[in-house]
Amino acid sequence: MDVLAAPRIASEQRWIDAVVPEWWHYTGAAGPIAAALVVAARTDGRAGLRTLFDQFRPRRALAGWLLFPAASPVVLLRRDRGMTRRGA
Repeated sequence: MDVLAAPRIASEQRWIDAVVPEWWHYTGAAGPIAAALVVAARTDGRAGLRTLFDQFRPRRALAGWLLFPAASPVVLLRRDRGMTRRGA
């Protein structure tokens, strides 16, 4: 379980009395990239972070292939929020 998603899960299960917003579980998606940043920084320092970020730099990708991963979280969030408003 992702630590960032834990408050939302605890709220839904009524383990805590806090109200956690519906969008909070999307922060759980940040877990893998946060772990990669921590491991790269701890093992190789700035050189490790530089190597990690160099892998993110697009080289010969088409704009559509870059747009898809950038836009999909926004599209999914809007879709989910629309479904919860309609009561689906």
